[in-house]
Amino acid sequence: MLAVVAYHTKAWVLPGGFVGVDVFFVISGFLISGIILQRLQKGTFSIADFYARRIRRIFPALSLVLVTCLAVGWFVLLPGELADLGGDVAAGAGFVSNIRFWTQTNYFGPDVDSKPLLHLWSLGIEEQYYLLWPFVLAFLWRGSHRVAPMVGLMVVSFAISLTLSFTDARSAFYLPVTRLWELLLGSLVAYAVFAHGDPARLVLRLTTRGGGDADAMRIAHTRDAMAWIGLSLIALALALLRTTSVFPGAWALLPTVGTALLISAGPKAWVNRTILSHPAVVGIGLISYPLYLWHWPVLALIRIHYPDVSYVAKGGALLGAFVAAYLTYRLLERWVRHTIGDADRRRPVHGASDVARRRAGARVEGGLSGARRRGASPHLCRGHPCDGCRRHPLGHDRRAVHDHVGRAGLRPAVLYPTVRRKPAAARRALGRLVRRALAPRTQAHPRRLDDDLADDIGGVRPHPRLRGGGTPQLRRAESIRARAHRRAHA
Repeated sequence: MLAVVAYHTKAWVLPGGFVGVDVFFVISGFLISGIILQRLQKGTFSIADFYARRIRRIFPALSLVLVTCLAVGWFVLLPGELADLGGDVAAGAGFVSNIRFWTQTNYFGPDVDSKPLLHLWSLGIEEQYYLLWPFVLAFLWRGSHRVAPMVGLMVVSFAISLTLSFTDARSAFYLPVTRLWELLLGSLVAYAVFAHGDPARLVLRLTTRGGGDADAMRIAHTRDAMAWIGLSLIALALALLRTTSVFPGAWALLPTVGTALLISAGPKAWVNRTILSHPAVVGIGLISYPLYLWHWPVLALIRIHYPDVSYVAKGGALLGAFVAAYLTYRLLERWVRHTIGDADRRRPVHGASDVARRRAGARVEGGLSGARRRGASPHLCRGHPCDGCRRHPLGHDRRAVHDHVGRAGLRPAVLYPTVRRKPAAARRALGRLVRRALAPRTQAHPRRLDDDLADDIGGVRPHPRLRGGGTPQLRRAESIRARAHRRAHA
């Protein structure tokens, strides 16, 4: 991000700074694809939830910048320029800025200073990619061949980019089909990390004769080598590329492959854990998105209003962009994340997550079926808010849940007032009781719980009061569970 800011300030400061966008494409593909893969594995992926998260991530800061540009443009732009800015704002809000600027201007042309929203072309390409990629990845997840289609798409996109870079440079720069391979490269790295855990170990296994497992020292050296090579490739791109270079084309391999190697090295590589994990670098990363949105409109509007602006004024404008980015992150993005985001996380997600809840209910039902066979007397839900329902709010059969309550020596009536007043508290209480019933069957140690099941049926860890202390009923439940464990491992 700092490379792009330096390039937009003055091209000679960092001639190849525009490749920072290519670095961003790879990182974006890696992060978003990694999130999708994790949710697909857990069975909780939902298309609606994915796009809701994208809207919360992109729109608040983008809307603020677009409205601010229109307000400032009303005072500093001519009528014709203001009309063009209105079209740019509409294209930016619809994530088609790359198509609009493809028909209007060259990114390296002399008239770029008259386009305060020119930088939104990259955001358009990214969102156009994520308009289809979740569906493609979810479809590939169902099959056995996942890597080959991704590699095939990447090769085709790179071939088109390589061809158009010599025949139609503007199309090669702005069109999503020529940038698809960069985002796919990040997605491939995400899949490698997801499938193999440590790409450095995989690289070492493929490059070592015999293909055996290597020791920890060799793996650490491989990580460091990958990180240093990746960082060197990015530095070469920043130093060697010029606005006259044939780009993207083959030159785009320098920043993209370098970023892929840097990511694949993992957090244990020296470069990543020492340089890229420095608090200053992490802080810039947190405000990178609002900084990208703010820096170019500030510089462009100043150049339009003051054509002969001094470097001191540009420095002051950049400082203002940093302040605006920090305030946007602190006051707007964090507020959206902790209000709307937290509310959505508390709300159950329909679709694939319903399947996960049914699977969790099946696991609980299977764990308690033995209790029925041994003649455990069930406590029915008479008078309970879930009385007459086919399913318990936890997603489990209500009879099975109250079978467990009877085994633990507790009366279901104890939970009724809690359910009426605080459903979340009742969910946590019932989740703890069900986990305690299943603990002897799923774990070797009597005081350890099934963490996976805990995630499925509530995501809460047991309260310290349940570990040997608390009320007489809880102590009785602890004794029952310990005796069951001793019988199972006698």
